[in-house]
Amino acid sequence: MTVPQQLFAETLDNGMVLVGERMDWVESAAMSALLPSGGRTDPLDRPGLSNLLCDMVQRGAGSRDTRQLLNDLENLGVSYGGQVSNAHMSFGAAMLADRLFEALPIFADIICRPHLPESQLDDSRSVCYQEIRAIDDEPARQLMMALRRQHYPAPLGNDPHGTLESVGSITYDDVREHWRRQFVPRGTILSIAGRFDWPQLVDQVRAQFGDWQGSPPASIETTAAPGGYLHIPHESNQTHIGIAYASLPADHPDFYRAWAGVSILGDGESSRLFTQLREKHGLVYTYSANYHTVKSHSSIQCYAGTMKDAQKTLDVMLHEIQLLSSDGVTPEEVDRLKTRCKTLFIMNQESSRARAGALASQWHLLGRLRPLAETEAEIDALSCETIGEYLRANPPASYTFCTLGPKPLETSVEVS
Repeated sequence: MTVPQQLFAETLDNGMVLVGERMDWVESAAMSALLPSGGRTDPLDRPGLSNLLCDMVQRGAGSRDTRQLLNDLENLGVSYGGQVSNAHMSFGAAMLADRLFEALPIFADIICRPHLPESQLDDSRSVCYQEIRAIDDEPARQLMMALRRQHYPAPLGNDPHGTLESVGSITYDDVREHWRRQFVPRGTILSIAGRFDWPQLVDQVRAQFGDWQGSPPASIETTAAPGGYLHIPHESNQTHIGIAYASLPADHPDFYRAWAGVSILGDGESSRLFTQLREKHGLVYTYSANYHTVKSHSSIQCYAGTMKDAQKTLDVMLHEIQLLSSDGVTPEEVDRLKTRCKTLFIMNQESSRARAGALASQWHLLGRLRPLAETEAEIDALSCETIGEYLRANPPASYTFCTLGPKPLETSVEVS
């Protein structure tokens, strides 16, 4: 039986947006807060500032020092964490539903009233150093970070971690000023999903965040994307290959046709890339093809890691990408896609945490909440004809390439 979806949205007087989904069949509640303090907002000479700030704001807030903050959250049984993307700093939490209104003031303190203890700046810096060094051990991650920097206009493709040198140069005054400029209500989205009373929740959020003030964050100025082909020399028996090309924004009427195409290309063990790269040619040990967006710019991003013939791997990837646009998709592929989607819908409806994250993302990308019934209708309407029509009318063009390995590869198509 389909449960009627209950979606809500409220904009506070200070510009902060609260969105929610009531899920009466679960015993949990989850929240996701997106703040306009992502890697793209870092000063050009201090990349990694937002990531450092993310650690600092969790070191005591309101009336609690670091230890008391951790203890109070643990005593409430709250599972939580903070992270930074290119666009946002985000804080997520999940708990039993009856603890939501006890946990909410703690997160309001973290966002609006952090201590930012100067004595712990070096401790936070050490955490950031460890994260940066960890990336050195993940060549696939290095490759995709480089691909996004090449493909998107700067700073929309910047990774939020920065470098050891840039993080080392950040001062305490930098941290406090960045918090003052970027931790502001306008541009902040708070989403709640689970079992709750919406009018009571609105009252609680207004009580905790209503007095929060701050000037709207400055607009992001961009420069042209580097594009083209970047090779990163790396002595190894592995080669990592990344391909990106432009796609539609998430709010475009044809978004689901574009998304269906890339899903058939590289999502799951029945996908085109799995069949050709793994089963037929035995070229790769891992692969992917995904839709990626930074709101104003979106792309299809394909990845493969190989220890065999890297040039053939790239050639096969490009062939499959181009074949998808020229030949379209099969009824069997569309049926499998729809089945996977229905499974995902069911799983998401069981998770308040997944729904909270999805709501915040939807509001950021669309400026509204997209009901599941609307998404299901869009998926049900997909067919070989509609997907094929879109793919033929929008063939990939102006590719961006990035490889990491012992030697560069040859590309046979136009680069951006």
